[in-house]
Amino acid sequence: EVTGIACNARNITDTKKAAEELKNSEEKYRLLFYNSPIPKLIYDIETLDIVEVNGKAIMHFGYTREEFLKINIRNLRPQEDLAKFDEIINSVLKSENYGPIIVTHVKKNGEKIKVEVSGHKIFYESKNCMMAICIDVTEREAALQVLKDKDAQLENAQQIAKLGYWQLDVKTNILYWSKEVYNIWELPETKTINFDFFVSTIHAKDVQAFVASQN
Repeated sequence: EVTGIACNARNITDTKKAAEELKNSEEKYRLLFYNSPIPKLIYDIETLDIVEVNGKAIMHFGYTREEFLKINIRNLRPQEDLAKFDEIINSVLKSENYGPIIVTHVKKNGEKIKVEVSGHKIFYESKNCMMAICIDVTEREAALQVLKDKDAQLENAQQIAKLGYWQLDVKTNILYWSKEVYNIWELPETKTINFDFFVSTIHAKDVQAFVASQN
């Protein structure tokens, strides 16, 4: 004989709403990852195995998705860089995020490229992972190297000819001297200089003519 019925009720509206928001957030995150115009990959922090890549990474590095998932991030580095890679990877993985840093990567066809890498930790498929963003800066770094080489050649030419150049910022009164000017004046490059100091080094008889020439 039933003498009564006990019922328990709990409002799960907020729980369902939170679950729905989480699902939507994860879906949005996946779309941003897979549709990004920048190569991205996710790797396991413990094993360094690559567990996911987006389409841009597949196109850029030349590996298929299946091939990517069979390698780890060490395979993307040239053999001569592995010792340095092993030195820094532990400190990198201890951080919540890292970069950007410039490293050398190797495509499937063996081509070496300069890549600006940054990353941040995520929890992916029940694993602690790192998502890496890889921007190819090969052309930019090559252009910078050309400028550095030209600067080095200019410094060398100035040293041989005992010539230097200077530039004045009229707003701050800060004077820029090339390396050879410091050598000629026998001053350390750490010394902060301005136009007034420069004028004070000119022979008294020549100051008026120099100032007039600058006006």
